[in-house]
Amino acid sequence: MIVMGQNVRLDVLIVVQSTRTVVTNGKMRTPATYQQTLHRFWDKVDFSKTCWIWTDVLNSKGYGMFGLGKKVYPAHRISYELLKGYIPEGYQIHHQCGNKACVNPEHLEPVTPSQNIRLGDSPPSRNAKKTHCPKGHSYSGENLAYDNDGSRVCKLCRKTRTSKWIKDNKERHNKIFNEWIISNKDHLRKYRYNYYKNKREQLKNITPI
Repeated sequence: MIVMGQNVRLDVLIVVQSTRTVVTNGKMRTPATYQQTLHRFWDKVDFSKTCWIWTDVLNSKGYGMFGLGKKVYPAHRISYELLKGYIPEGYQIHHQCGNKACVNPEHLEPVTPSQNIRLGDSPPSRNAKKTHCPKGHSYSGENLAYDNDGSRVCKLCRKTRTSKWIKDNKERHNKIFNEWIISNKDHLRKYRYNYYKNKREQLKNITPI
């Protein structure tokens, strides 16, 4: 099992493992001690450069992975917790150096998932850094809307696309609109009633000049 976003607590894991009876090929195997596991971990790190490079297994995204028992943990999270301390619940580790195989805690920073996206160089992070749509309209103020998946939408561009679609598909649009009117007849009747009721109340409260 691969565990990506979970705090490692290497000391606790070693204590738990040391209480288990381990049998390999019918023979008893002495569980690894805390110090033995630390040596096994740091033996897989190349300290010759500013980035401490993980020399063992990398996952498909390029992050170092370290096996403990039947689970595999991100090496950079282990390194951070060993040398820096606890990673807040739900936080991810951002590589400030941009090297995913690096486990140097000085290059690692705990951030929220949204911060990690903005700081990264993936397609979602590049989109999050954009301040204007492809047409040059600002993603801010009344021009900013959000799609169902949470992505930002330019209202001006959406209005232009909608107007063009209605113009190019006038018959289909009229059919859809009429069907919607029929299926929402009761709702529209209540809306009109409440609308004009509020208007009448507003007129009553107007003081004659």
